[in-house]
Amino acid sequence: MKNMVRVFLLLCLVAALAACQSMGGVYGASKFHPRLNLQVGDVFTAHESVRVTITVPFGNMEGVEVKVQQNTEMDTRIEVVKRLPHNTWRLNYTIERFRNEMSTMGMYQEFDSATDSGDSNPLSAMVGHTFVMTLDEESKIVDFTGLDELFDKVIERLGPIDQMQRQVLMKKLKETMNEESMKQNMLPNSGMYPEEPVAVGESWTKDYDLRAIVPMAGTGRYTLTKRENGHAFIDVLINFTENPNGQPLNFNGQNFEFEQGTSAGSMILDERNGMAVNSHTITDMSMSMDLPADMIPDQGELNKLTMRIHMEHAFTMTDAKKTETVY
Repeated sequence: MKNMVRVFLLLCLVAALAACQSMGGVYGASKFHPRLNLQVGDVFTAHESVRVTITVPFGNMEGVEVKVQQNTEMDTRIEVVKRLPHNTWRLNYTIERFRNEMSTMGMYQEFDSATDSGDSNPLSAMVGHTFVMTLDEESKIVDFTGLDELFDKVIERLGPIDQMQRQVLMKKLKETMNEESMKQNMLPNSGMYPEEPVAVGESWTKDYDLRAIVPMAGTGRYTLTKRENGHAFIDVLINFTENPNGQPLNFNGQNFEFEQGTSAGSMILDERNGMAVNSHTITDMSMSMDLPADMIPDQGELNKLTMRIHMEHAFTMTDAKKTETVY
């Protein structure tokens, strides 16, 4: 029983990270060709929420399943601080509030920076931390820093530890999250622009080759459904499969392999500056994990667990200089 609890908590962490793997142009033109168009001094505030439900079979007990639920909310401030050569911009991305709750098998944990004071919880390190990222005109994140500094803060809040323990913890944190994975997942519209102008009703596709943390390959289909009041409305459908070019995630000596997944939803882009101001997607995927030797049943052939992951992701953004929302 103790081993099963350990495995399910591990699944919760890894699956939540995997699930999380969530434009300007000329308004009024006959076709839509988004490009990022930011101004130094632009400031935006965003609210993001992720609800994850993981369903896992309970060992070799046929028909018995365990659910792991994790809900995360985050408020951020995004500021354009510098325009760089080749139509790129440097942005500061600061976390202003962080909330996380997790429940499984009768266990429940919650942290909310709005109500929980003090530095005793390692998650409190998130609040006030600033990442620095560089975006190109296609809204791709070409550079991202600040993750190692966040890990240092998290480890400090765990209390006094020796150098060897610190190195082990840092290695485990980097196994579950790194700068490349953050570049792939930080913004909902990253890298999804059409190469050619599109009209309302037209679609375009984008191929994805994601190798960081949990490797997956996919093809996204984006359809421009309407343009209204300076905003472009886009439907999104992405199908993911296992990526043969990547290495399966190995966490604590156990391999996690992505099997398949689908993400569907919609987003709204501000045609003036190219930023995504609203998005909502629902993702369903499956991953498998090799069972530790001490958990393989004496009878039967079960040697791995397959977990089903359901995720709802919502993102909204406002212009900090305006009283009304921009979506």
